[in-house]
Formats: sequence, C-alpha cells, structure tokens
Amino acid sequence: MASTAILHQLHHHHGAFSKSLGITHPSSSSINNVRSGSDAGGTGNDSSDTQGNTQSQSRPVSGKDVNPQETGKPKSNNRSGAVLARKYLLSFEGTTQCPPKNVDPNTPLLQPTKTPLLCMKLDTREPLLCRIYQRDDRGVNVLAAHERLGECSEFINPVTELIVSPKYFYLISPPNYGNLHSYIHSKTALKETRARHLFQQMVSIVKFCHAKGIILRDLKMGRFVFTDKERTTIKLDSLEDVVVLPKPDSDDDSLDDRHGCPNYVSPEKAGSVMQNGIRYPGKASDIWSLGISLYAMLAGRYPFNDNDCSRLLHKIRNGSYSMVEGISPFAKSLVRCLLTKNPGDRPSCRELLNHPWFKAEELKVTPIRSREEPESDTFRAKRMRLNDDQVVPGS
Repeated sequence: MASTAILHQLHHHHGAFSKSLGITHPSSSSINNVRSGSDAGGTGNDSSDTQGNTQSQSRPVSGKDVNPQETGKPKSNNRSGAVLARKYLLSFEGTTQCPPKNVDPNTPLLQPTKTPLLCMKLDTREPLLCRIYQRDDRGVNVLAAHERLGECSEFINPVTELIVSPKYFYLISPPNYGNLHSYIHSKTALKETRARHLFQQMVSIVKFCHAKGIILRDLKMGRFVFTDKERTTIKLDSLEDVVVLPKPDSDDDSLDDRHGCPNYVSPEKAGSVMQNGIRYPGKASDIWSLGISLYAMLAGRYPFNDNDCSRLLHKIRNGSYSMVEGISPFAKSLVRCLLTKNPGDRPSCRELLNHPWFKAEELKVTPIRSREEPESDTFRAKRMRLNDDQVVPGS
C-alpha cells in the first residue's frame, strides 16, 4: 500500500492496522513533556555495536527501576530518561546496547535510534521496548508491514501500542532476552538438536512472512530474539527494512537494492551489488540467508568470511565453502539445499519444513569436539569476525 494511503488511514479512520493496535495521537503538551521545545526525538548518535552484548543473563531487556513520581521533563543536566505521551518512561541509558559516548547535550533525546530504547509503563511499571521511526517512507513501510501481517504474535514481536507525533512513530513492544546472533556468539557451536529446535522456528517465521507477501531482505540471526529466559522460543524482532510486495500472492518478488549484511548476502544479490542494479529474487535470497544462519549455528562461524568486503562478495558469488564437520548426514543435506548457488534450485520454506532433518528421531553424528564448550575471546573474535550489523557498501 502506498505511503500516503497508510498515513491517510492513520489520521482519518480505523483500518485493519488500527484494530490490532492502540493508536495514540499525543497532544502538543504531552509531546513537550518528552523534551521542551521539540518533537519527541532520540539519541541519533548511536555508534555502539550489538555484537559484543551477549545478554547472557536470564532477564529481559528492560529499563532500570525508576520512581514514577520523578518522571517529569528531563533535567537539563540529566540525559537518562524522558516521558512519552504521559504514559511511558523512555530510558536513554537503557538502549539494548551501551549508551553512546560524547553525546552532544543539545541532541534531542528521543529521535530514531539504531536499536530500541528501554521503556517502562508508568502506571504498571511494566518493562517494555520502544522503537522510534521518522514519519517518512521507511517508517510508513514498517507500519504497512505490520498491517499486512495483522495480529501475528506467534511469529513477530508484537506492537502493543503505536504513538503518532508530528514527526515520529513510536512503536511499543514487549522486552526480550537477547538475540540469536549474540547467543551463538557466546557459544562455540550449538548441539544439532538445539540448532534444529531454533532453526525450525526461524523457517516457520520466514514461511509466514513470505505467505503474506513480505520479504525480509536483510535476514540474519540478529533479527530473531528470545522471548523466554530459558531461550527456547524465538520471534522476529521487528519489521525494519522489509519489502512489502503489492499483493500477498505476487509472483514478482524481484529486487535490486544493495541493503544487507555482507556475510548473509546471496550470490545473486552479490552480483547485483557488484554489477550495480541486476535484479534478484527476494524470497530465494531470504532462503540463502537462512542457510548462512544454520551453518553458523552448527559450525560457530560463517561459511564465507573475509575482512575485505569485495573479496567476500567474490567468494559468495563463487559459492564454494567447506562443509561443517561432525554433523549428521541430514544436516549436511539441508545445508547444501539452502546454500545452492542457483536461486531457482533452492527450496521454499514449506519444502524446507518437510526435510528429513526436521523429522528424524535420532541424529547420528561423529563428534569431532565437544560443542557448546568455552572458548577464548581471541578465537571467538576470529570466528565471528564480521559484525552482524554491517551493511553492503553503497546500500
């Protein structure tokens, strides 16, 4: 749906998206409570890195315990929090990564940030997360994706409330227990049964999105978060950077963008990057990214890796990699299916879920080492050298 149509829907009537969310239009005074003299804005200077935050503690990403009686306008010398729409306390110190250093004191507190802000509902003290988007095409695209998917809390981290201000959208969501990339980064590798349990959920999530005409485009482990402290259940964290096809059953899913993490880029997308504008099939590219994720879960490293992005893209286009050792034949078969160079030969998500690896009662493997054993920081840094949040140059 066009951006203007979504905005019209938000302002003039309650459509499908409005029915699934509580939409709040704060008054001018309540927005001024966020920061006097400005629209609700944010850090905007977030240069820290999510890869190093393993979030291994068994608690949700949530804010500090704050006294609601102390939540007026932020003091001029205290950049730690602000009140949104007289309902939520947003914590600058509580982003899902470390606070940025050397923040300009004149930077508005609640502008769009790279990662969500920690948030607390003032009346219940419930810990939440808040994502902030500008009211531009990118922000409207996120809302259009939520509208297309509807109420799908089984697969997507739900948006419990949408707050609309003159310049920004604020999406309130439940907290989580860290993302899958950070979890794998803290391990040598996962046992195969553990990887199968998590990967099956990933495929089911992508299958649901594809069936609704949503291409994830920048699919990577960091976009999947745990919803329980035991880390058994995952959901898609957000709908940033997705592509909403004109219709759910659209046959044409070809894309020509250059957005994505280099390690997860498919051969055909690498060709689009290197040859500037060649179109590639979006759903098949998502399947390749699933294959990269499965490989990393089983091996503790990416199948294609290089410090130099250009050399990395050449390796991906060549399509040669070393198979993971010490895994079952079914697992090897699935990795080969996913990392097939020709996009037309890759299975759909529906076909993937029928693969014998997901149905085998016993996974017979030849152990080559103990999995999930501790490793040195030096080896871990070498193994997962590239940051999960890197993007292809020029994207």
